[in-house]
Amino acid sequence: MSKNNNWIKLNRKILKNKHWLKKPYSKGQAIVDLLLISDFKTGKFSGSLSFFANRYGWSTSKVSKFFKALIDEKFMQKSGNTFGNSNGNTFGNTYVIENYSSYQDKETLLETILETPLEDNKRSNIKEVYIKEIKGDESSYLELWEEWLNYKKQVHKFNYSDIGSKQVLNRLVKESGFKIEIARKMINKAIENNWKGFFKLEEVQNYGNKL
Repeated sequence: MSKNNNWIKLNRKILKNKHWLKKPYSKGQAIVDLLLISDFKTGKFSGSLSFFANRYGWSTSKVSKFFKALIDEKFMQKSGNTFGNSNGNTFGNTYVIENYSSYQDKETLLETILETPLEDNKRSNIKEVYIKEIKGDESSYLELWEEWLNYKKQVHKFNYSDIGSKQVLNRLVKESGFKIEIARKMINKAIENNWKGFFKLEEVQNYGNKL
């Protein structure tokens, strides 16, 4: 049995399932819904009481009492941010799930790569190479990937989409020849030169303005 047998992966596609959408929601279903609609990196979500009342088939007073209970139980907290219109009318609040990462198990490098759009033969080849070559460097690749995403965000004010970021990792792994030391040189070279993209080491001299 897996050491992570206290969790399951739940795809956000369930939010469109007709059985999931049947109202009224149970309180347990509402808790899972809040986890699913929260930002996958920060655990934040926003909305008004009327928004959630309509979403769950509840009254606004029930939503208010439910949210207060969740805050008292340390499941979530108000972030202090509100949103509204230019006239100063407040429509809702922003909340943060406490310890959101505890509800999310980190994907393995293989799972991350295989979630990107790939042809079946490429998917099979990557799986074979992964098993043979980079299993031991998995955490190092993921750390390097996060370093690149943070660099793009902080220096170039660019945020990848979820799929886009995984495609970047897919490319990094393949273009480094599945060697973490090569991948690290590629990323370091790009960051040192304030480049918008990274390249195979033999292509550095032909650097263009790639993303």
